[in-house]
Amino acid sequence: METLGRFCLTEEIGRGGMAVVYAGFARGEAGFRKPVVVKRIHPHLTRAAPFVQMLVREAKLTVCLDHPNIVAIYEVGEQDGLHYIAMKFIDGRPLDAVLEKTKPFPTDRSLRILAQVASALDYAHRQNLVHRDIKPSNILVSDGDRVTLTDFGLVKATGTA
Repeated sequence: METLGRFCLTEEIGRGGMAVVYAGFARGEAGFRKPVVVKRIHPHLTRAAPFVQMLVREAKLTVCLDHPNIVAIYEVGEQDGLHYIAMKFIDGRPLDAVLEKTKPFPTDRSLRILAQVASALDYAHRQNLVHRDIKPSNILVSDGDRVTLTDFGLVKATGTA
């Protein structure tokens, strides 16, 4: 089992051009195991200073966001040249998968989901942050249509937050 900092990576759950995403857990005192998601940046990209700066900026700008529809960031770190972001594990599916499974998609359900996305974006905007990568794969839908907005990698500060 691979570890990054205090996080044990148990299973790859996603892969993109910039990172591999793992499910895992945080090792805590007294042996507790808190479920997490760890985004590990591809090693060849961490040699590029601008990319590492973007990773650190994402974490710094979003770590203080506290909204029920925005994923909580626990830690940004580096170990042996591997850079990562650890965040809360959300037991949900990407909105694009939900939309694909349910056709036609009910209007009332669409409105419930969109209201939560709008609430998250409104909150981020009030913190002077613009997400800039809103797409169905960055919106997780859990049981009861609870929505969580993820992946603030392209976030832009619009002023003093």
